[in-house]
Amino acid sequence: MKLIGLEGLGNRAPGNLSGGQQQRVALARALVIEPSVLLCDEPLSNLDAKLRIQMRTEIRRLQRRLSITTIYVTHDQTEAMSISDRIVIMNKGKIDQIGTPFEIYNYPRTKFVADFIGSINFIEGKVEKVSDLTVTVNIFNTEFEIIYKEAKMEPGVEVLVIARPETIKISPEAQAHFSGVIDRATYLGPIVEYDIDMEEGTRISVVDYNPMRKKIHQEGEKIGVKLSPEHLYILPKTSR
Repeated sequence: MKLIGLEGLGNRAPGNLSGGQQQRVALARALVIEPSVLLCDEPLSNLDAKLRIQMRTEIRRLQRRLSITTIYVTHDQTEAMSISDRIVIMNKGKIDQIGTPFEIYNYPRTKFVADFIGSINFIEGKVEKVSDLTVTVNIFNTEFEIIYKEAKMEPGVEVLVIARPETIKISPEAQAHFSGVIDRATYLGPIVEYDIDMEEGTRISVVDYNPMRKKIHQEGEKIGVKLSPEHLYILPKTSR
């Protein structure tokens, strides 16, 4: 009871407990038999957002304290990223990728994995030059040298350039790679999310942090955006 934070509630029936407390009871019933592997099949799906965060932290704490291998099934990407040592991404019954949260997020092997974990921008480009460690990609007539160590690329190949919203910077047009018009600006406290219609005909999403210290741009405003080559990743356009 102490381990799962239910001290003093031992005489209550589970039906008289809160949703989070009921999940703790279910977890205790699974742990008390000392299983070699613990399976959690979407255990937090019926809880509200704040309680989900609290409970996933508790499950991770217990897993580390008890050193028990845990398989955790979830469709919540944030939950998977925060609770896992390794993530398995399945697509139509087949494994697309296995890796650490860092690997899955930053180096997805397929378009499905890239799109499934977090927000993403897919920008079409074409390979211009190839070296041992980098690939030069033409994006809207601007060349970017991108680190790439996966399958061999050939000049002329069409690729999808992956740019996470938080890696794209809003900058003065004179210093920007491209420009566009803000279609939507969403203030969320620590961040502002922008959807930008680029002059080249592509829509991208940008996340701007710490808006208290920056100008909050308005819908309909024309702005410049800058890509960071060190934060770009590429996939063959044919990637599923």
